[in-house]
This record gives sequence, structure tokens and C-alpha cells, in this order.
Amino acid sequence: MGITKYNPHIGEWELVGKNWECQYNPHTGEWKYAPPNSVPQYNPHEDIWELVGTDWVCEYNPHTGGWQYVPQK
Repeated sequence: MGITKYNPHIGEWELVGKNWECQYNPHTGEWKYAPPNSVPQYNPHEDIWELVGTDWVCEYNPHTGGWQYVPQK
């Protein structure tokens, strides 16, 4: 279950994982909440860089029609 944390770098509240930390993504220049020890991964389907867990995989979401990184099952 997610919790709400304030991101002072963008001045907004984000719904995030309980132990997620605000981390800097050097590819986008943005600060976002992400799982501990996240790494930047390129999502070629959405043409964006995301901070994701080291064991996450990019999967198609049929509900949104988009691709996103998710923890392995």
C-alpha cells in the first residue's frame, strides 16, 4: 500500500512505496521518489528515463495502453 510523501524539489505530494526515497535522475534532471537503490532505466516504448528497482522489468499495461517498469513476479 502506498503512502503520500512531499517532494520539496517539485513542490508536490506523491503517492509512493513505504520505504521509497527521493532520488535524483541524472538523465532527466528531476527528483522523484523511487525504490531504495534505484537505477535509471530507459523505457524505449515511452521514450523516457525512469528510476526503477534493479530487478524490475518493462511490461505492457493493457489498461492504460502504455509500457512501464514493474517488479518481477
